[in-house]
Amino acid sequence: MIVKILRELGYGWVPTAAGASILIGLVVPYIIAVRSNHVYYLLPWVSDTGALQPESCVFGQMLNVGSILVGATMYLRYRQIVQQSNVISSKVLKWNSLSVIPGSLAVLGLSILANFQEDLHHPESLQNAIHAGGAVTCFVFGVVYGYFHSRISYALSTEFWSRAMAVLRFTLTALTGIFLVITLGLASVAFEEFNGTFAEHMQWRPEDKGYDIHIISAIAEYLMSLTYVIFILTYYDELRTIKQIRDLFCPAKSKMSPTDYSK
Repeated sequence: MIVKILRELGYGWVPTAAGASILIGLVVPYIIAVRSNHVYYLLPWVSDTGALQPESCVFGQMLNVGSILVGATMYLRYRQIVQQSNVISSKVLKWNSLSVIPGSLAVLGLSILANFQEDLHHPESLQNAIHAGGAVTCFVFGVVYGYFHSRISYALSTEFWSRAMAVLRFTLTALTGIFLVITLGLASVAFEEFNGTFAEHMQWRPEDKGYDIHIISAIAEYLMSLTYVIFILTYYDELRTIKQIRDLFCPAKSKMSPTDYSK
């Protein structure tokens, strides 16, 4: 039964598992952090929900798993396009090759984000700088990767639904970039107005200065994470057509058609 289901899924299970891992790494630590009174319940920043134990253990583990699966998703899609090298344009192949660098950096950033968690007692520590750098790397290069593969999706589209998927990927990429700018910009402003210590921002409440700005920044951060996950999940249809890895290393006999994804 399980084998049959996996065969039907092909390798579509990889982006599905990647998205699920990241979502678990966001939701479960939040629940634990709130129940442990480590954060104020109303929209703390994502990193705050993974700063203290035991939630930091779940946060780190699930995002590590997620980073591996996101990397696997990107590699499978890369090989799927390379496998069609004799029937698609050199421009698409170039975009595919160029996407490897930002894709790899985005995965590395997610892993760094997972492993170098916030140090609440030393706000200017190297650990916090690395954590922030990992987050920025993950999403900035994730947006660049998304741009390349949105163009690839559009270039390979042949009918309404495949073009709609390309437009969806462009939209998700643009939204991720917009939410990233809002998150970073407003977080900086909120901290300038906050009247407590760095550690006390975990309990940022409505009566504290900068709270409204903090909430908007946190909303943007959660939306940014969600659009990032949805983008990864959109690869399900393409990757479920892959039944065996060795198929990705055999020359294509016919052009890859998005209409095949529904078979």
